[in-house]
Amino acid sequence: MFPSDNAMEAHAYPKERIKGNVRIVLHEIATQRGTSYGVEVSVYSSFAGRWKLVSFTAGPDFVEATAMFNRLVGGIRGYCWMDDDYLLEEQ
Repeated sequence: MFPSDNAMEAHAYPKERIKGNVRIVLHEIATQRGTSYGVEVSVYSSFAGRWKLVSFTAGPDFVEATAMFNRLVGGIRGYCWMDDDYLLEEQ
């Protein structure tokens, strides 16, 4: 059974970072069971002129979602469409 449209609303949490052509967003999601969190990773395509959703991980609690968000922000420098891979920050 799916929640009604009113019961499930996604609100962009104010944590968003753009690293090169990669956008990483921490979302807060209100559901019938309470608040959940998700991390979105999108890549900008200059050819298409829009963001492409690459992954969305939902379900972790706030601490896990924030840790995931911080790891991605700290580790990703951009995305290479030709290699179909992320460019990583120098360690």
